[in-house]
Amino acid sequence: VVADETGTILCFTAKKVVGQSSFVVEKAFAAPGGKDPSRLELGGDARDSVFAASSATIRAYSKKGKEFLRFNTNLSEPIHSMWVGEEDIHIGGEYMYNQFVNCKDTYFFMSNDRINDITCECITNTQFSAETAARVASSSTRFE
Repeated sequence: VVADETGTILCFTAKKVVGQSSFVVEKAFAAPGGKDPSRLELGGDARDSVFAASSATIRAYSKKGKEFLRFNTNLSEPIHSMWVGEEDIHIGGEYMYNQFVNCKDTYFFMSNDRINDITCECITNTQFSAETAARVASSSTRFE
């Protein structure tokens, strides 16, 4: 998935040619992503949706190229970094971090320093709060 400064988002697929060891690259879709997309991310349950951030607006496209989500974040900074989960979207501007759950602003943080990028990883398959993680990390108990 790539985007250019005109706002066009292009998605390509690679398919293996039967009987050959090479791949054929085909254009899956081209969609208008808004004015100068600043960030592209794959999201959804199977990571098969494309999310594009442009200024303070987020758009989402299916693997066929149909836009299924568009919402304005109402942020005062343009979006520079983004991570998309199943229901949540984490975005960062130059100094501000916001978390959106089901397109509703649920968490805000103002940083003293610039935010370079955002990434999120699942620690386990169960709910694991940051408070619990801090307690486990600071305890001297060994788990075997």
